Amino acid sequence: MDNLDHSKTKIDVYILSGQSNASGSSSFESAPEKERDHSVYENVLFFGYRRRTDGEVVMDHTGYEPVREGLGKDRTHIGPELGMAEFLNTRYDGEKHIALIVKFAAGGTSLLMHEDLDGAKHYFIEGANKKEERYRLRGSWFPTVLCPSELQRSFGEDPDHPTSFLYRQLKEVLKRVFRELREKGFRSENIRFAAFNWMQGEDDRRFPDAYCQTFPWFVKDFREFLSMLTGQDHGSLPIIVGEVSETFASASPEEVERSRAFNRSLHTLEGKIENLVVIPTEHYELNELRNGENVPVGTDLYHWSYPDMRYIGRLFGLASYTMGQAELKRKEKENPLPDDSKIENPVLLSPMAEAPNYAFDHEPTPLEMRLAAVRAMHDMLSVQWYTPVSFSYRKSGAAAGKTYVFPKGDKNGGLPYTDVNVSLFGMLEYLDPDGRLRTEDLEDPEYPTLGQAVNRKIGNTCSGSTGFAICSVCSSIKSNLISYTLTAKNGFYPVGGLEYDFSINEFAELDVPETVTTVKICQKYGEKKVFEAYAKALPGDIMDMQGDDRSKGHSMMVTTAPTVVFRPDGTIDPEKSIVTTQDQRTGGYHFPTGPRGEDYVYSGRIHHDNTFRFLFDQGYIPVATAEFLGKKPYERGEARLSDDRAVESLEDLETRTAVSNYPMTLMKLVRVREDGTEERIGFHAFNRGEIGRGVAHACRVDYMTEEWPEEKRKAEPGEQYRLKVTLTTGETFTVSEFTEPDRRIK
Repeated sequence: MDNLDHSKTKIDVYILSGQSNASGSSSFESAPEKERDHSVYENVLFFGYRRRTDGEVVMDHTGYEPVREGLGKDRTHIGPELGMAEFLNTRYDGEKHIALIVKFAAGGTSLLMHEDLDGAKHYFIEGANKKEERYRLRGSWFPTVLCPSELQRSFGEDPDHPTSFLYRQLKEVLKRVFRELREKGFRSENIRFAAFNWMQGEDDRRFPDAYCQTFPWFVKDFREFLSMLTGQDHGSLPIIVGEVSETFASASPEEVERSRAFNRSLHTLEGKIENLVVIPTEHYELNELRNGENVPVGTDLYHWSYPDMRYIGRLFGLASYTMGQAELKRKEKENPLPDDSKIENPVLLSPMAEAPNYAFDHEPTPLEMRLAAVRAMHDMLSVQWYTPVSFSYRKSGAAAGKTYVFPKGDKNGGLPYTDVNVSLFGMLEYLDPDGRLRTEDLEDPEYPTLGQAVNRKIGNTCSGSTGFAICSVCSSIKSNLISYTLTAKNGFYPVGGLEYDFSINEFAELDVPETVTTVKICQKYGEKKVFEAYAKALPGDIMDMQGDDRSKGHSMMVTTAPTVVFRPDGTIDPEKSIVTTQDQRTGGYHFPTGPRGEDYVYSGRIHHDNTFRFLFDQGYIPVATAEFLGKKPYERGEARLSDDRAVESLEDLETRTAVSNYPMTLMKLVRVREDGTEERIGFHAFNRGEIGRGVAHACRVDYMTEEWPEEKRKAEPGEQYRLKVTLTTGETFTVSEFTEPDRRIK
């Protein structure tokens, strides 16, 4: 594989998983020499890895070598991979298009087993607690999504906990493969997960109903994981399930009926799970009755013979290739990927107002919206164009004398000046015949500087590109909220528990001693906390950086789940951990695709790897939109007293607490004069530290009045008072209005 130009090669990944018949327990000795397959399938590579909960590695074929026999549980056994490769090899050319089988499997393991929280027993249904020692050593496939939240949290402290261990390890193996392929030079969009092959169920045959309740959760969670990992939609990834042999363990009538009943239940999954098929492997015998005695005809009582395993592998290969290619072609037809590696027949495209419609015809899930946003931005960055005239432009905030030049007819890729509904094409109307920008036509009294006017009228911000994508799929995010307004009130939230409210940057009346920037947030929390936040970023999230100088900032969109590499001590390795992004780089960058006449200016980066170290040193923090988090942004601020009791007096008011859904910037008490005007008698402006500590979300009134002189605390009978608070949204609320009572004895 190392002699290929990986940047131009497509690689289709076929996942193979399950228990021992997937792991590969069919021995060479179970086949006559003439039925052995000694071929080396050069067009189909192999990656296989597995370890146990005690850390012992029991399968290690991680060199991406061509498939051959001996890739089973040891060098003298095979699994379905050999027959799969036999079928797949002629379907790939080994240069522009290759296949990869990734195997992660473990013998004698269960989908259903898991532990209760005290670790005392395993249960899903009564009776599923046998083979305790083996279960604790090898783990189970139980889908993590079904585990109680307390148990899920414990996995962070005990990653080798047997519940869901194999399922969690499968995810880690696929993360590793995806990372290593990209490190070898494969483009993310050319790493195509084609199908998932599943040969498991022998240990769960007694519980067909429970199995068919659990497996749909396994598939749903796994498809969502792959979508997040790759930034591509795998919501209908083909799933190929093998039947268990009807004579597994024994050919007795009781065992045969048990296996057949289980297989009948497997076929009901074809109606429950989209794009799933169960292949006919039931009649490949493992045992037979001779004179009333059970006699193995496979490798042993539980595993198919070498010849039968080859045939079964071909069935998996046929089904996974046919279904996989159909699904990949469907996705390519619906979402064609432009080839951003070169420009052919460049043309001036139409304005982005005529770009594809990314709206959904159904209520989308957060995952669907994330992937659509990634796609929308990718499409925008991949636009190809040339200019009919030469022109130059100096970006707002750029260093003096820094000018971007776009010669007439030069080939270009991406949109160098793109806001949500405006683009380069909007700029053309402001060009003189000689290509100079008529800045006088761009001036606007609404914006104090020409740079701001250009940003709004033409668009030249990196956040404009992420904004284009987000506005394409999120109904609550408006185009005029994108640049420099990643605020909670606009539906943007920091990822990973960083307590930073972007809103406080917007209000001049807030007394903040120094500008709050993402750079300072990184310094405040330190590497460990910020690295953990990076690890939680998902496709569609924004990596945002705001420097002390507002012109020094950048926004990038995350395209795949981060690659997180841990050191031996369990801490994140920031040099090897990566967040892959796409971003708009304002101004042209020449790609060295050939002689000058074949170059083109490219202003967008579609697959850009950033190490955690780089992101932290630059001061980036991850931000998600509310809709991507499965919730709606606040449309209005809210403020009130924490209880509904009527306020009886000024003295009573001082015992109360004001609460709000956004931080308060100001708490103010006013006396109402006879003419209805207000006289301010006390106020408190919340500073950045109080906002950070949460005081500005819930604050007792006496926090404001504790420094008052005594005369301010006196109230005359009949005087009216109002307690008012202003939020970071700019909204002001009257949270209490009362009249001081007449305390005289009547």
